[in-house]
Amino acid sequence: MQIEKTAVQTCVRQLEAFTVADPYMSLPQVLTFVRLVQLLTDQDDRWVRQADISEGVPVTSPSVSRAVRYWFKFGDKKHTFVELTQDPQDRRHMLVGLTAKGNSFARTVFPQPRE
Repeated sequence: MQIEKTAVQTCVRQLEAFTVADPYMSLPQVLTFVRLVQLLTDQDDRWVRQADISEGVPVTSPSVSRAVRYWFKFGDKKHTFVELTQDPQDRRHMLVGLTAKGNSFARTVFPQPRE
């Protein structure tokens, strides 16, 4: 098989971080968080539209909506991973951003490479 061993090890380590956070987490919840982090790293804004998250994951829009709510209510209110607000330019849309706890978790899942 032509798969780099370190790539597999990295993937396993990342998935283990999600399992430590919640061993019953669903794949749509994982994909939604990963897509949110991906969008935030690709831009300078701290918010992304929930619809943009939905466009980048192979799950339904309602599944992404439930996953965003999961990350918003993760644990108790003191430990939410994402923030939600209405888009001021179009109140029909929700904006999603990471809280400090969400940023910390993202750095656990995707640590910066050592120089």
